[in-house]
Amino acid sequence: MTTLSNLDLVAQFGWTMQIIYDSTGGRVPKYWRPPYGDTDMRVRAIAKEIFGLTTVVWNHDSADWAQTATPPIETALTGFLASPKHPGLIILEHELTNITVSGFIEAYPLIQQNGWNFQSLIKASGNGATYQNAQSDTGAVTPMSILASGNFVPVSSTTSSSSSSGSSSTSSSSSTSMSGSTSTSSSSSTSSSSSTSSSPSGSSTSASATTTSTSPSTTPTTQTSGAQSLSVQNQRIFGAQSLSIGIFFITLAVSLSS
Repeated sequence: MTTLSNLDLVAQFGWTMQIIYDSTGGRVPKYWRPPYGDTDMRVRAIAKEIFGLTTVVWNHDSADWAQTATPPIETALTGFLASPKHPGLIILEHELTNITVSGFIEAYPLIQQNGWNFQSLIKASGNGATYQNAQSDTGAVTPMSILASGNFVPVSSTTSSSSSSGSSSTSSSSSTSMSGSTSTSSSSSTSSSSSTSSSPSGSSTSASATTTSTSPSTTPTTQTSGAQSLSVQNQRIFGAQSLSIGIFFITLAVSLSS
């Protein structure tokens, strides 16, 4: 992830979140795990400030993926038993083969006998909510975009045009917010979302997508200028989004360098 550009990172997070959003009834992911643990301040900042994602990495590696027998895995999974139980451990493991799975199954009783409690990441951190806008896969969903709200700078503009047969004017304004919604007089809105995929290293990746929907404009326009007005509005929407994202990255760069 650290070798990707800012725009590539936005695409990675956004496409994956969009898939999750679309397939879970509008639920927005809350956590993500970088593949191979490859992350830095820039990557974490984009994940958090644009998509509201909390980065999760492990602090104990079982290295089970490299083993051909269960004993080394058992040793790796029980070597921490005498260590302090606070703040706890997030252990990297894989369901790659019967050997990796058996290694955990055989180590589990010993870990439990030494007073370690097993909890999901959701319960061990935060408020127990699985998603940013829902407690669980079955709980109520609070409508929201996949983009973190409040991080876009509002941008507005107004245009007018007149025809030779008389004077007819059209006006539109566009504002963009980090909540991922863009509003205009023609009621255009844009939203994005993402998901998580796992790699052999036991890590997960994210990606990004954008869907656009439009509803009939509440602002009267003439038939002759309708297509032209829609084109101008679309250009304005995309321009506002680009400007807002650009401002965010400039701010981020200044923050990281200071």
